[in-house]
Amino acid sequence: MNHETAYALVKAAGSDYEPLVQNEIGATDALRTCRVAEMLLVKVYDDWYFGDPRPNISKAIHEHCSALHRKADRPLVWLRRTACYLAWAYARLEHDSDDAFVLLDTVSKELEQDGGRLLPQELRAEVLSSLARWRTDRGIPTNLNDLSKYEREVWDEITRWEITPASKWDAVNHGLDAVKDGLTSMAPEAVVKPIMDAMEGLLVGLRDVAEVAVRDTALIDEVNGLGHGVKVIRDLRRVPLELLDKISGNSVMGGKLVAAMEGAGMGLGGFVLIAADIPALLTIIFRYIRQIAHTYGFATDSEEERVFILNLLGAGSTDQGAKTAFLHNLNRVAMSVAKNAAWKDLEKNAMVALIRKIAQAIGVRLTKRKLAQLIPVLGVLVGGGANYHYADDVLEAARFMYRKRWLIHRCENVISYPLVTPMA
Repeated sequence: MNHETAYALVKAAGSDYEPLVQNEIGATDALRTCRVAEMLLVKVYDDWYFGDPRPNISKAIHEHCSALHRKADRPLVWLRRTACYLAWAYARLEHDSDDAFVLLDTVSKELEQDGGRLLPQELRAEVLSSLARWRTDRGIPTNLNDLSKYEREVWDEITRWEITPASKWDAVNHGLDAVKDGLTSMAPEAVVKPIMDAMEGLLVGLRDVAEVAVRDTALIDEVNGLGHGVKVIRDLRRVPLELLDKISGNSVMGGKLVAAMEGAGMGLGGFVLIAADIPALLTIIFRYIRQIAHTYGFATDSEEERVFILNLLGAGSTDQGAKTAFLHNLNRVAMSVAKNAAWKDLEKNAMVALIRKIAQAIGVRLTKRKLAQLIPVLGVLVGGGANYHYADDVLEAARFMYRKRWLIHRCENVISYPLVTPMA
């Protein structure tokens, strides 16, 4: 069955979809179940009219997963059953796409508490088995049930952030990027080369940048002032996530504002200051990434942590396709560190060679963003706005991924490394 035939069945059902679910969605034909369930979700969340329906399917899956996490207006039972059967069909068909993973990861909580109403027990076992295998392949702990309710909600939020639904506009955006590439390639070498040299020099020299301006003492004092006995940065991995999230949220906002002010000031100077603007911006970004990292208990003075920061810059500076590759690197590093792997083991993943490519890619992308500062009068607005949005992208990525590392460490060390409780 193809998507067109499945969509015709869905349209013929009118507005009463329960008989369709009962008659067309089941365990006898995984492919048929997959197609009908996909198009039923599309009909409800993001209706399809022509062209490739896969972007609509992607968006519908993400809309359904978001709806499951809302306390009000949860999807009706027949729609939740449809999504569960679609998860089973993906598992049976070995359809391990990012969207399929998000769906399995989201409905797994429902299936664990359902008692067989949404999906028969034997099919439920297939879904959970596939999910465990997919999590392992993606460097994700299998024992997420050890997390508290708040921690699991944060985990689900991170999962949805990591995987952006496909869009019909992706092709258009790629075309616009090609046009921008053509225009920026026309920029004089005298303008571009100093900027690229400054960018690459700063990134390559990251391993030699001192741990400065990170307020470790103030951070520890702040946490201890709330009743927790913390002595070193690593101890923050044992402080409740809710508290750390509040602190890191303030760091993200502070970093965006400082970056915006720096960009606005540099924007006054046009070409004269733009070559200095990018190193200044990255210095701010590195400082606040370190602040966020330390908030969650991860000191940034080791080689693997510098690798992690460079991959964060990649994840926050590129499109979804490249972001996914960077996130896979980040997940591997996070799991390796959580299991106390040595740097020589991490090196086997050939990430050191990849880092050099990351530095060059980030340099090109950020330079393109900043060239508009050369326009008279608009330089202040463009400089401040570009810096703010870049800081927002990268620091939010840092916050999501260090939260995830905290959660991974929690899963891997839940017995041997319990949370500290506030002192009386």
